[in-house]
This record gives sequence, structure tokens and C-alpha cells, in this order.
Amino acid sequence: TDGEFVESCGATSADGRSAKVVIIRRDTKPPSISHHASPPANANGWNNTDVVVNYTCEDPSPGSGVASCPVVVTTLTQEGMHLVPAKTTSDVAGNSQLAGSLGVSIDKTSPKVSIRVPNDGDIYAVGQPVTARWRAFDGLSGIASASASSTRGSQVNTTTVGEFQFTVDASDRADNTTQVTNSYSVITREEAEHRGIDLTDPGVNTPRR
Repeated sequence: TDGEFVESCGATSADGRSAKVVIIRRDTKPPSISHHASPPANANGWNNTDVVVNYTCEDPSPGSGVASCPVVVTTLTQEGMHLVPAKTTSDVAGNSQLAGSLGVSIDKTSPKVSIRVPNDGDIYAVGQPVTARWRAFDGLSGIASASASSTRGSQVNTTTVGEFQFTVDASDRADNTTQVTNSYSVITREEAEHRGIDLTDPGVNTPRR
């Protein structure tokens, strides 16, 4: 059993009896050590800011007390996947405990969004078939979600004459977000023919990018 114990012992000599008290301290359990990343990663395991890693060590009673604990505070600023090395704590009795390495992933860059069709400033005739061409890309944590006024390969709204906007929203797995909006116009077919606007679908033969 761990703890502090008091033992007394005595001896009798020709001159009389003497006694001595001995205190025995026993600690066989290692201390605890844990690492903390601040701020913590999101549900996908990613951060989009700098991350500070520090350590907490404990050796509660009846333990002998913490003798050493890592005091190094690691601040991670670079994007990418990091591995913080394992660290060790020890108590006064000489027991030790290892905290394994800690993985930290950082992505501070917003995803890229490209809208090919409709291009910003395009003019279409009412009822003209226009196939949406857009793309969202993230080279580090990856795309978590992407949505647009029209899904890729579907028809852009040209049902009525007027000024319109086509918007793509994207977020990556580190919770960085991007929104890109292109404006386009829809005019009457007569006006489009008068301007010499090509009434074929601009998205059919437009390569994806």
C-alpha cells in the first residue's frame, strides 16, 4: 500500500532501553501527464489558427509529488500536419510516466472556388440553355462542403429577363470558408440576336477546371 507509515523500534542495553521512530514513505504509482492543444481541433481534427501545446502533471496524495514536468510550451504556426514529440514526467520516488506524441493539423487557407460558367458579366438570351461549370478545391484539409446557385452540370437560371447573381459557397475541413459571386444578365432573344450573341449552350463545350 502506498502512503506514509510510522514504525517504531527499540533495543535494550545494559544502560537502559532506547527507541527510535522510523517514517517509511512508499509510492509505487507513476504520476500522470497530459498534453493540451489550445484551441482544440474541430470535429474533423483540424485547426485554422496557431496552436499552443502545453502539459499538465499530477501526483496526488498519497503520491510523493511531481519532481519534473515538461515546461516547454510549443507554439505551432505553420500550416500542415505536425507531430509534437513525446514527453516524460517523474515523481519524487522516481516513478515516471510518458505522454505519447501529439498530432496537430493546421490549415489557415480558405478553399479555392472557380466559376467558369456563368462568367462574371456574361449576357444570355431568355430561355437560353446555360450549363453551370464551377469547382471548389482545397489542397490541404480538403473540401467539407460546397454549394451553388445551380449544381455543376445543371442549368443556370435564364427563365426571365433581368440581372442575376450566381454564387458558390465552399468550406474546408478546417472550417475555412470562401464565397464567390458572378453577375450575369438575361435579355430578350430579339435583343440578343440584334447584339449577335451566340445562343448555344456556353457550358457544353467548356472544359472543367
